[in-house]
Amino acid sequence: MDAAHIRLFTSKFALPILAAALLIAAPLSGLAQTTFVAPGTVTLQFNPPSGNLPVSSSDGSAITFTATVNYASGEPTQWLRMNFASTTSLSGLTTSTNITLEAVANPVSPATIVLHATSPASGIADVSITVSTSGGNPGGGGTSTIFSNPGSVTTDNTGGVVTQQTVQLQTNSSTAIAFTLTSTTPTSWLTVSPGTGSVVANSPVNLTLQFNSFGLSAGPVTTNIVVNYGSSQNLTIPVSFTVVNSAVLTINPTSANWTSGITSTSIVVTAGTTYVTAVSNAAWIVLQPAGTPSPVSSTGLFLASQNSSTPALTVLYNTSVATPTVGIQGTVTIKDQNGNAATFTVTYNGTGGGGTVSLTPNPVTMTANVNSSAQATVTLNSQVSGTVNAFLSSSLNNIVTFQYVNGSNNNVTAGSGFGINLFANSGGLGAQTYSGTLTVTVTSNGTSYQATTQINFVVGSNNGTVSLTPNPVTINAPVNSSQQTTVTLNSQVTGTVGISLSSTLTNFISYGFANGNNNVAAGTGFGITLFTNSNGDRKSVV
Repeated sequence: MDAAHIRLFTSKFALPILAAALLIAAPLSGLAQTTFVAPGTVTLQFNPPSGNLPVSSSDGSAITFTATVNYASGEPTQWLRMNFASTTSLSGLTTSTNITLEAVANPVSPATIVLHATSPASGIADVSITVSTSGGNPGGGGTSTIFSNPGSVTTDNTGGVVTQQTVQLQTNSSTAIAFTLTSTTPTSWLTVSPGTGSVVANSPVNLTLQFNSFGLSAGPVTTNIVVNYGSSQNLTIPVSFTVVNSAVLTINPTSANWTSGITSTSIVVTAGTTYVTAVSNAAWIVLQPAGTPSPVSSTGLFLASQNSSTPALTVLYNTSVATPTVGIQGTVTIKDQNGNAATFTVTYNGTGGGGTVSLTPNPVTMTANVNSSAQATVTLNSQVSGTVNAFLSSSLNNIVTFQYVNGSNNNVTAGSGFGINLFANSGGLGAQTYSGTLTVTVTSNGTSYQATTQINFVVGSNNGTVSLTPNPVTINAPVNSSQQTTVTLNSQVTGTVGISLSSTLTNFISYGFANGNNNVAAGTGFGITLFTNSNGDRKSVV
């Protein structure tokens, strides 16, 4: 090929190749670089001069950074304080956040805050913000602003399904500043209290942030808490909550041996999701998630344990089916919503177990009227010596409590009875039956034996329990004389009697207990003597 053809070939193909190269390179040069987002100037206002410096990133990614204050040459004092902590520098800050600024002395010249990224450590340019004041006296009172400490909140659910954080609202104002809270994105996973209040110098207000990962998918969720105060002022507190789903599902215990005295096992389920399911492979094994009314062979979704001491599931022996063969094994498969699974294995040893425990009576029924109480005693019968531990199902929380008859001594001797007192309080409850279980474990030489009894607390109304006869009571007396009569209290309960008269009768009617005391026994009559004085020509009807 001659030189002319070579030149022609070059001119026909080199330019298109060059153009293609330019087209490829051009978009690369236009890729957006993450930068700080912050105002170029901040003017501290009010008395004392104070304010906030909001810092975020251009693409929403987290930047860890330092903030350093540079003062003008000849400035006599380090007058600018950040986050109530330092007048020189802060480290370990992360976007998005608010840096609280406060003038602690009268400045001669503005100061400069330099933001420097430490992670990512390269590619993000430093940013300088000029800070000045509009007057006011450092340390004085009067109108001011509200600050938060910390300026932002970042947390996750590794502490449990429900976790809490505290944010403190502060001010330098000697006059109380009223505030109300709102959210830029209303959420079901965050509640903040109190929602309103006021803050004054030296009396900060603690905000309680309660995070609930119940039903949330893995990943971060965000919102902003807005503190509204003054005519048009507000403080924004960024909040980030990350739901972490573990890849591991664990249960404790993983197996059990059942004898005639051990017919249930409570299981702690630690899962990577809020909900789990369980299914039994044998008719003689039934399942009862915490807080559910009755056992089933397979469950729908139920809550995993919120901590290592809260059972999520009780596995029970099903007495309504044919007795299984001694030595047979059954399994319960527990799965989380990520597909992870764990297996609980139970071996039925029938009456051939090496020691039994049982509870009597079973079930236990206590009865009380509304706003009353009841008590019962359960006896643990144990064929082994060991340490006793008891717990009530969550359905009886704040309703039933228990106490060992022997006080703090929770040791049982083989062949003896061990008493457990149950106390039920119907205060605030409606008239219905409240049910749950009492589970008792005896640990002997490293082996645990367990028994469970059903507890039914029947709360009835007060109607018909007590009555007075006669009704009405009429007392007639001549002027300037006295009379007396007796009213009988008919009570179906044993207790203490209290009496009150209406204010229209207190000046000329008094009463006394016929028995001299105010104790009444169920099923007996209780006499109340009324004494009248007709001075002033009065006639009364009680």
